[in-house]
Amino acid sequence: MRRPASGKHSVELACPMCDASLLAEVRTEARTRRTSALLLVLAALSVVVFFAAFAYAVHEGGRTLPEGQSLPALFPVSVVSIFITFVAAPVLFLQGRRYNGVTLLDAPKPRRLHGIMPVRGQVPGTATR
Repeated sequence: MRRPASGKHSVELACPMCDASLLAEVRTEARTRRTSALLLVLAALSVVVFFAAFAYAVHEGGRTLPEGQSLPALFPVSVVSIFITFVAAPVLFLQGRRYNGVTLLDAPKPRRLHGIMPVRGQVPGTATR
């Protein structure tokens, strides 16, 4: 399958294992590279935010405050951002590494059994051309 020169293109694929017909959307190579790079940059930014928020939370949380004074308003924000970026960074990294620009639009039930993956070599049950 070749990628389109511009925009996105819908193609019909056949599953080599169960002969199901699948409809997929293919994006250009440039768009695929940009999206993958963007996801990896967001993962890197999430790591930076994680460590900055963690350092701030340790710094502010370890201080001894005078009687009647509470922690700054940014302390709860830093704790929440620690939990969010702890999950977001690995998810964004893995999505950026796996993104191939091909999206299933419609698949038979159960959909989770069908995925589009790069193939190296011959797929069992298919003939070479």
